[in-house]
Amino acid sequence: MLRRRQDIGFWLEQAIFMSLQTWRSLDVARRRLYYWRDRSGNEVDFLLEEGERLLALEVKLSSQATVDDAAGILALRRTLKTRTAAELPGAVLHGGDGVRALAEHVFALPWRWLFPPLLG
Repeated sequence: MLRRRQDIGFWLEQAIFMSLQTWRSLDVARRRLYYWRDRSGNEVDFLLEEGERLLALEVKLSSQATVDDAAGILALRRTLKTRTAAELPGAVLHGGDGVRALAEHVFALPWRWLFPPLLG
């Protein structure tokens, strides 16, 4: 029934946001959580920051992630002006089961481990 909702992608992002916020409240490193969007419309759903280190997370409802799903992460890399921008790690969280590389330091990972009974 949940999969038929037109706004299910929004609610999935909200559920992951709440999980990240809960995790951050217990995190002794006090990582910061951001959203990124540029003037061209490229965006990254979540950026976790600890000092000068970043981790980019993109959330997709689809059962498979593609390189196109990592476009925001790759655009963010091009925008950053640091030597290590090309090494910015990222993950596209998707509704499938597979784990695979999408680009250098960018992986497709299932989000189901966060919500095992949800959307099963």
